[in-house]
Amino acid sequence: MSRDLTPALRAGGGFHATVFISYRREETAGEARALFNALVTRLGETSVFMDVDNIALGLDFRQVLQDRLASSDLLLALIGRDWANVQDASGRRRLEDPGDFVRLEIETALKRNIPVTPVLVQGAKMPTVQQLPESIRDLAYRNGFELSHNRWESDLREMLRRSGLGEQRDGRVKNLLEHVLKRLSSYLPDLIGLVTRPKTAILRWIEETGGDLTRPVIFVATTVAIGFLLQLPRPQHL
Repeated sequence: MSRDLTPALRAGGGFHATVFISYRREETAGEARALFNALVTRLGETSVFMDVDNIALGLDFRQVLQDRLASSDLLLALIGRDWANVQDASGRRRLEDPGDFVRLEIETALKRNIPVTPVLVQGAKMPTVQQLPESIRDLAYRNGFELSHNRWESDLREMLRRSGLGEQRDGRVKNLLEHVLKRLSSYLPDLIGLVTRPKTAILRWIEETGGDLTRPVIFVATTVAIGFLLQLPRPQHL
């Protein structure tokens, strides 16, 4: 199964998504860990939430989960082969328990009407409406995506692309480069002055800043560092 994900995350070029990973530890802990690590690499640690890593010791994890869901923009619901039929100690399906955390996570996300993406792993199929409690039956109609163990990297890239998350890193890098180049261009006259007339430039900076030596020290240190790097011997190619 490989249905297109909701395009909602693509609205607005400056959008920065926070992803919540919902999973059952006894069923898909390995896949959740791999997905978490992959998303952190691509999106940054503050953009991905998974309970094991992101809840500090001593905190009420129920409240933390609710708070994080309230600020998340996308929920990825990992669904393994037995997701809909996992039972508790009494033999009751865990999804039938109103206090089941996976159920609560999905309920909260559906009520907020944020994108909820069923991520099928282990060859799982989409749960049917009949398999779901009434409060999360809309999950059966949400577009999902299958992550195959054999095609994990390519499937993951495709899922990120379809969800709009794959565009975030490129956009952030582009914005960062533009910001750095803008700042460098504003410093260019000072750098030229430091190289051509260092004493005059430093005295002018001290006068402009009321005796604050921070700026001159930074520029001098930067210039010395650049000069040192330029004098390093180049590697010899065989």
